Amino acid sequence: MPAKCVTNRGWGSVTGETGSLDFRAQVEDTGPGFNVLARMPKFELTKTIEAVKLNPRTLRPLTPQKSTIPYGAVLEKLTRDRDMQQFHYLGEPYECPHSDIASALKPID
Repeated sequence: MPAKCVTNRGWGSVTGETGSLDFRAQVEDTGPGFNVLARMPKFELTKTIEAVKLNPRTLRPLTPQKSTIPYGAVLEKLTRDRDMQQFHYLGEPYECPHSDIASALKPID
């Protein structure tokens, strides 16, 4: 189930606009005046996949050459862009078709 986007009030977003949508994580209500960002979920791969490495700043492919992401790898910051799934592996951004990775993800508690 995809996480809901929350309105970012007060400290600005990635774009620098106050009141814009914040796609990083859901806000947990921990009491009056204490709203904290929830941890981003992490996923483990149940099979080996091939993905294209992305430029960290622009999130566009560096080369058309695919890299192998091994079985058991921990993926973070999963976002879906149309039919492509973007994620971070070992701190580096990657992208692969959603159909290739959808059956290979297992949530980590």
